[in-house]
Amino acid sequence: LNLTFDGQGGYSEIRGVNISTKANIQVNPNPAKGYFILSGVVKGDHFAVFNNIGKVMIRAAVPDDTAQAVDIRNWPAGVYFVHITSLSGVSSAIKLTVE
Repeated sequence: LNLTFDGQGGYSEIRGVNISTKANIQVNPNPAKGYFILSGVVKGDHFAVFNNIGKVMIRAAVPDDTAQAVDIRNWPAGVYFVHITSLSGVSSAIKLTVE
């Protein structure tokens, strides 16, 4: 359903849905304390980490084809979600527990 600013609505045709996972992306250690390593990402991918209420804790582009170390020393313990979006637009999410 599409709504316009004047309250009018309508439906648009769904042409396709692409659901995919990048099985090679990993977050280690998990649970984590102090840092985590994001591996399986490549230069140009983007990632963001959200806390359990949706606050963005970090958002960054992957600068090179190596695993990325993320400093979480100042984050409170809890559950977070690491969202990765590839250059081709494929998105993945990984649950991360911070101790």
